[in-house]
Amino acid sequence: MSMRIPSYALLLTAVGAAPSLAAEADNAQALHDKHCTACHGTEVYTRKDRRINTFSALERQVRSCEKTHRGHWSEVETAAVIQFLNDHFYHLESPSDN
Repeated sequence: MSMRIPSYALLLTAVGAAPSLAAEADNAQALHDKHCTACHGTEVYTRKDRRINTFSALERQVRSCEKTHRGHWSEVETAAVIQFLNDHFYHLESPSDN
Protein backbone atom coordinates (compact mmCIF):
# COMPACT_ATOMS: atom_id res chain seq x y z
CA MET A 1 0.00 0.00 0.00
CA SER A 2 1.44 3.37 -0.97
CA MET A 3 1.08 6.41 1.19
CA ARG A 4 0.54 9.78 -0.45
CA ILE A 5 1.66 12.95 1.23
CA PRO A 6 -0.54 15.91 0.39
CA SER A 7 1.33 18.63 -1.46
CA TYR A 8 0.46 21.18 1.23
CA ALA A 9 2.28 18.98 3.78
CA LEU A 10 5.39 19.10 1.62
CA LEU A 11 5.04 22.86 1.30
CA LEU A 12 4.79 23.26 5.08
CA THR A 13 7.90 21.13 5.49
CA ALA A 14 9.79 23.28 2.99
CA VAL A 15 8.60 26.50 4.63
CA GLY A 16 9.69 25.21 8.03
CA ALA A 17 13.13 24.42 6.64
CA ALA A 18 13.53 27.82 4.97
CA PRO A 19 15.39 29.57 7.84
CA SER A 20 17.81 26.65 8.06
CA LEU A 21 18.38 26.66 4.29
CA ALA A 22 18.97 30.41 4.34
CA ALA A 23 21.56 30.01 7.10
CA GLU A 24 23.30 27.27 5.12
CA ALA A 25 23.30 29.41 1.99
CA ASP A 26 25.06 32.13 3.99
CA ASN A 27 27.53 29.51 5.20
CA ALA A 28 28.14 28.05 1.72
CA GLN A 29 30.70 30.63 0.70
CA ALA A 30 32.58 30.18 3.98
CA LEU A 31 32.65 26.40 3.48
CA HIS A 32 33.80 26.88 -0.11
CA ASP A 33 36.49 29.37 0.84
CA LYS A 34 37.81 27.18 3.66
CA HIS A 35 37.72 23.79 1.95
CA CYS A 36 37.58 24.13 -1.85
CA THR A 37 40.09 26.91 -2.33
CA ALA A 38 42.52 25.17 0.00
CA CYS A 39 43.26 22.90 -3.00
CA HIS A 40 42.60 25.18 -5.98
CA GLY A 41 41.59 28.67 -6.94
CA THR A 42 38.33 29.71 -8.55
CA GLU A 43 39.92 29.71 -12.00
CA VAL A 44 39.10 25.98 -12.33
CA TYR A 45 35.42 26.91 -12.49
CA THR A 46 35.73 29.29 -15.40
CA ARG A 47 38.52 27.89 -17.58
CA LYS A 48 37.61 26.96 -21.15
CA ASP A 49 38.43 23.26 -20.72
CA ARG A 50 36.57 22.75 -17.44
CA ARG A 51 35.35 19.24 -16.71
CA ILE A 52 32.03 20.27 -15.18
CA ASN A 53 29.42 20.90 -17.85
CA THR A 54 26.22 19.58 -16.26
CA PHE A 55 24.57 20.11 -12.90
CA SER A 56 24.82 16.39 -12.10
CA ALA A 57 28.58 16.50 -12.81
CA LEU A 58 28.87 19.45 -10.43
CA GLU A 59 27.01 17.51 -7.73
CA ARG A 60 29.26 14.46 -8.19
CA GLN A 61 32.43 16.54 -8.08
CA VAL A 62 31.47 18.45 -4.92
CA ARG A 63 30.43 15.24 -3.16
CA SER A 64 33.65 13.53 -4.23
CA CYS A 65 35.82 16.40 -3.01
CA GLU A 66 33.93 16.61 0.27
CA LYS A 67 34.44 12.90 0.94
CA THR A 68 38.06 12.88 -0.23
CA HIS A 69 38.98 15.77 2.02
CA ARG A 70 36.78 14.67 4.91
CA GLY A 71 34.80 17.86 5.11
CA HIS A 72 32.02 16.07 7.01
CA TRP A 73 29.38 18.39 5.63
CA SER A 74 25.72 17.79 6.23
CA GLU A 75 23.50 17.13 3.24
CA VAL A 76 22.16 20.68 3.52
CA GLU A 77 25.70 22.12 3.60
CA THR A 78 26.70 20.05 0.57
CA ALA A 79 23.62 21.19 -1.34
CA ALA A 80 24.31 24.80 -0.36
CA VAL A 81 27.91 24.64 -1.66
CA ILE A 82 26.70 23.05 -4.90
CA GLN A 83 24.14 25.83 -5.30
CA PHE A 84 26.73 28.50 -4.41
CA LEU A 85 29.11 27.21 -7.08
CA ASN A 86 26.35 27.01 -9.66
CA ASP A 87 25.00 30.48 -8.87
CA HIS A 88 28.41 32.18 -8.89
CA PHE A 89 30.39 30.27 -11.50
CA TYR A 90 28.70 27.54 -13.54
CA HIS A 91 25.15 28.76 -14.28
CA LEU A 92 24.07 25.23 -15.22
CA GLU A 93 20.45 24.16 -15.51
CA SER A 94 19.58 22.24 -12.36
CA PRO A 95 16.78 19.67 -12.08
CA SER A 96 14.82 22.20 -10.00
CA ASP A 97 14.92 24.63 -12.94
CA ASN A 98 12.63 22.37 -14.94
